[in-house]
Amino acid sequence: MNYFELQENAMSLFEKFSYRNKRVLVVGGATGMGAAAAELVRDAGAEVVVMDRGEITLEGVRTIYVDLSDKHSIDQALAECDGKIDALFSCAGVADGTPGIERINFIGHRYMIDQIFASERFNQGAAIGMISSAAGMGWEANLPELIEFLAIDDFDKATEWTVEHEKCNYMFTKQAVCAYVARMAMPFLKKGVRINAILPGPTDTPLARDNADSWLAFGKDYRDEAGVEVSTPMEQAGPLVYLCSDAASVVSGITLITDVGFTSSAVSDVFPSAKMIVNFLRGVGGGAAGGSSNAPQVQRSTATKADKPKLPEVNPETRMLIDGKLVEAENGATFNNINPATEEVIGAVADATRADMQRAIAAARRAFDETDWSTNRDFRKKCLIQLRDAIMEEREELREQLIQEAGCPRMSTVRQQLDASFPEALDYPIGLMDRFDWEVELPDGKGSQGEPNARRIWKEPMGVVGAIVPWNFPFEVAINKVAQALATGNTLVLKPAPDTPWSATFIGRIAAEKTDIPAGVLNVVTSSDHLIGEALTMPPAVDVISFTGSTSVGQRIMEKGAATMKRVFLELGGKSANIVLDDANLDSALMGALAVCFHAGQGCGIPTRMLVPKARYEEIAARVKGIMQMAPYGDPQRADVMMGPLVSAKQRDRVLNLIDIGVAEGATLALGGNRPSAFENGYYVEPTLFTHVDNKMTIAQEEIFGPVLVLIPFEDDDDAVRIANESRYGLVGSVNSTNIDRAMSVARRIRAGVMSINGAYAHGADIPFGGYKFSGIGRQNGEAGFNQYLETKSIAWPIPKK
Repeated sequence: MNYFELQENAMSLFEKFSYRNKRVLVVGGATGMGAAAAELVRDAGAEVVVMDRGEITLEGVRTIYVDLSDKHSIDQALAECDGKIDALFSCAGVADGTPGIERINFIGHRYMIDQIFASERFNQGAAIGMISSAAGMGWEANLPELIEFLAIDDFDKATEWTVEHEKCNYMFTKQAVCAYVARMAMPFLKKGVRINAILPGPTDTPLARDNADSWLAFGKDYRDEAGVEVSTPMEQAGPLVYLCSDAASVVSGITLITDVGFTSSAVSDVFPSAKMIVNFLRGVGGGAAGGSSNAPQVQRSTATKADKPKLPEVNPETRMLIDGKLVEAENGATFNNINPATEEVIGAVADATRADMQRAIAAARRAFDETDWSTNRDFRKKCLIQLRDAIMEEREELREQLIQEAGCPRMSTVRQQLDASFPEALDYPIGLMDRFDWEVELPDGKGSQGEPNARRIWKEPMGVVGAIVPWNFPFEVAINKVAQALATGNTLVLKPAPDTPWSATFIGRIAAEKTDIPAGVLNVVTSSDHLIGEALTMPPAVDVISFTGSTSVGQRIMEKGAATMKRVFLELGGKSANIVLDDANLDSALMGALAVCFHAGQGCGIPTRMLVPKARYEEIAARVKGIMQMAPYGDPQRADVMMGPLVSAKQRDRVLNLIDIGVAEGATLALGGNRPSAFENGYYVEPTLFTHVDNKMTIAQEEIFGPVLVLIPFEDDDDAVRIANESRYGLVGSVNSTNIDRAMSVARRIRAGVMSINGAYAHGADIPFGGYKFSGIGRQNGEAGFNQYLETKSIAWPIPKK
């Protein structure tokens, strides 16, 4: 049964709540949502224990007094509530109208959760549900303060901190809940416990009605847009109870705004939508639209064509940076930048000629040969700090440009597209400049006549770097190349993909207007002609090519650069395998299926092959299909969308062609596989799942670069390793197992440059990224990436006689 069918029959959802024979603890169950949650789980068959300091009148539940402001009271209450726990609902908040709040109840909730973990009283598969509020929205913007607070584990010291910093208020406690869920979702999941939080708007209670002007008016705009009225406690408690049920085991670690159904994930790059949950729990419309009953969820704007939503205004740089000046193309030509979500022209940019590229190369050569850029490390560091700070000032402008030109969902920009990669991309090499061994002193040696020699190793910049970057993560890849190449003393010519030129010209403008980077050190050349980038690979004036893109283009770059013996760094394609061993926690491991939906599968390191035990293949196939059906895709401007369009019509058609090949070769198309009928415009492809796939099929061997997952069975660990390595690529791999030693043993046998165990994330400015075999040469980031922009010079000289 898919989720569209569940929506038609909401009662079947309650049948799947699976609270029979479960033991549930509700904290704060005397009134409001706590009482409603307790009533729901009681009626669903659970043994319910309710803790509160207020009078509890609910029949059929056990009651225990607790004062969350007193840790001794919490300890006593937990001692009285003996036995294991399957679900914990933390419902006591500060929305009780009490003037002069002296502490926030979140501290007590957290202490209680810590004590339950310490006493090993959570059953495997247990769930925690917390209540935040619509007032908790925007918690990401307050992260530094929230991180400081959450780092204080001690009950009394945390309380002192909130008083000292004047944070004993409603909004901060609700934001703390969100940040706590975001911080603890993965650690808890590894212990076999899920945690979720809901962010409801005002609840229709007597206290809320007494404060209607301030409370019930809050969030009116988004409720009006969704056609949702102020909720009753029972309506709000429904999603909370659902998220902690067995039926929701695939939506681990999300925060949920129940009024509208927006979600933001607390688990790395996993963004299941709660829109369907909200709709069939509350009976409101506006969730899914279009597609077959087998299709995943579509998230689209509710506006009509006549009232089309206006895109956020952006101010892109349309000029190139050559020899320190922002310039048009030599012949004045431009080319259009297309929004992949709308297929509309959103602006233009300079369309360089070969003469423009030659000027940029000459400027970079001159800057390297005739200035002290390559030797003046203090000056380089100053300039890179200026570049970092200036980009930070305009980060929100960059975010909007990325969404519009790359079609990347807004939520992806708080991950790898932008926030997860910057400013670390500059911070790391800036810091490494001070720590790096630019000169290594070796033990004295002997000369040809046996005389003593002093010996050193010097690290020196290579010269002019030609950096060619792709369209899938245009800023993230570009800023990492720029940062490491310039930090090591090289000069650079940056050539972005024609599909996403603005992220590069953005860097160029910032460098020209807000830094002291000398003319010629950094150049940015945009062109609609891919062969303009190839012009970097041939002239002797260019010493290094740093390329991220397809394997076929990487091979051509190696061929063209061979005549001038260019150094090459190539970060190329992948067909990564995600191995789910037979002892893996399927609730968390199978969530990896959603990775192919992140940015529409347009990532070289995305695990597009999922290898699962043959003995459980059909069961897993059904679960994976259900998970992928939850993937919300559509308008990338929306906050609840994890997957937008492909970058271009060409890429969309290539993906659809490979899907057709998969069907023709005999794989089972279990989900998706088409252009969604819900969108008249945009380069969209539905999230797609193939089952009964042989690893020799084209769809298991070719890099599709789209939202397509293939599910492949294996017999045992040796068979899984064989299948994973049966690929010309070797970029990324994943292993899932509850036995870390077993997972490590399998990971060591996978021929890939980056490995993930149980969802861990081996990516960042300080860790090398790159692959084996046809996935490339060299590494991006880390000290290995820093080193690849440096030459090694060995030197010796006679030691004078004393």
